[in-house]
Amino acid sequence: MERQARMINRAIVMSEAVLASRLRQFPNLVQHHVVVCITEPGQPFLNIEGENVLRLTFHDLDPQLLGDGDKSCLRRYTVFSEALADHVVRFLIERNQKTGKAQILVVQCQAGIARSGAVARFAVELFKLNQDEFKADNPNIEPNKHVLALLRRSAGLPQPNPESE
Repeated sequence: MERQARMINRAIVMSEAVLASRLRQFPNLVQHHVVVCITEPGQPFLNIEGENVLRLTFHDLDPQLLGDGDKSCLRRYTVFSEALADHVVRFLIERNQKTGKAQILVVQCQAGIARSGAVARFAVELFKLNQDEFKADNPNIEPNKHVLALLRRSAGLPQPNPESE
């Protein structure tokens, strides 16, 4: 997949509580940033809407951690899928093309560690953002490897050696 011009120029990961606080301070935040909100199924989203906002619902699971064992237990969970990955990739590329000016990507999940970390790290790779700045801005993330792998596959990005992550 061809890389797009960099309109999304930075990726920040936030917990739900931090983003809620920022929204109280800056009610127009979504007009100036691209926002991906991730929540557990059955949990409410933060009260934000707009064309720059993508809402996703899935559990923070990595089916690979179950190994080759019985994965029937996953039926009661909403696992990140290829369809969701395609949707995220399309949204990010579209927002990157339509923003018209440099914007920050804010990715939020409940803790701001795994699911949001995966989406943000993927955006850094997709848009070739500054890795050092990303790591400094988001020192505590532990990206969900399943989510990150599906996003990379959807965008046609290489899957790095697991030991290098």
